[in-house]
Amino acid sequence: MALCPNLSQGFEDISGKQRTFFSLDPRTTVLFLVVVNVMVLSITNQLVTVLGFVFTVFMLVTARSRKFLLGYVVFFAVCHILYLVVQPAFPNMAVTIISTFAYFLAKYSVALATGVYFVTTTNAGEFVASMKRMRMPDFLVVPISVMFRFFPAV
Repeated sequence: MALCPNLSQGFEDISGKQRTFFSLDPRTTVLFLVVVNVMVLSITNQLVTVLGFVFTVFMLVTARSRKFLLGYVVFFAVCHILYLVVQPAFPNMAVTIISTFAYFLAKYSVALATGVYFVTTTNAGEFVASMKRMRMPDFLVVPISVMFRFFPAV
C-alpha cells in the first residue's frame, strides 16, 4: 500500500461512498458551518464578514453550485456597496436605515450560504453516520436529519 494514494481516484468516507479530492467529511462541514456563522454573526468587524464571504465562496466553488454562487456574490457585493459607498455619500436618515439593513443582510447571507453548502454537499445518511460516530445524542441528530429531507422538498 502506498503512503500517498492517487488523489484523482478519491477516497472513501464514513459511509463507504467514494468522495473526490475537494469534498469534506460531514463532521468538517458542520465545523465549518458553526465556526463561520459564529464568527460572522458575533463579531462586528467588517474584515471578519469579508473573510467569511471568501471562505464560503471557495467552498461553494468546490461544491460546483455555480448558479447559487453567482447570485450570492452579486447580492453580497450590492449589500456592501450600499453600506460602504452609498451611505457615506448620502448621509440622510432613509439611506442610513437602508444601508444598515444591507449591512445585516450581508452578514446573514454568509450564514445562509454556509447552510446551503452544508445541505448541498451532505445527505442525511452521511450526516447520521458521522454524528453516530461522534456519539452525538439522538435529540440533536434526528431533527437535523429530518431537515435534510424537508428543505429539498420545499
